[in-house]
Amino acid sequence: MNFTPFLQAFLLIIALLLFVIWDIVLHKIALRVISTIILLCFNIWSYTYYFKIEELKEYWDGVRYSPNDAYLPPNIDNFIFVWLANQVLVFYLLLAIGISHLLQRKKTLAKHDNI
Repeated sequence: MNFTPFLQAFLLIIALLLFVIWDIVLHKIALRVISTIILLCFNIWSYTYYFKIEELKEYWDGVRYSPNDAYLPPNIDNFIFVWLANQVLVFYLLLAIGISHLLQRKKTLAKHDNI
């Protein structure tokens, strides 16, 4: 299976847009969970892509080629930045889910106390 960076970037953008739209308009926990799952899939695919790049590096290490025609894999710093940004977003989404759940529970308990 070919894991391209375009697919990963597309999934991340879609997940972020859906989360913002759903959070502002609908404020539903289930939709936040879906966004978090999309972001986690993006993270898993980025790791797979990175290890595929490492495998190609090992293959090309013994082969002589010109720099103009070379397959230049991305630097590890790019992957680290993407992973860090993705993990911060997933942590924020999980925190938002937890806080929203606690607020809804507080409202429900307050209603039961007033009855």
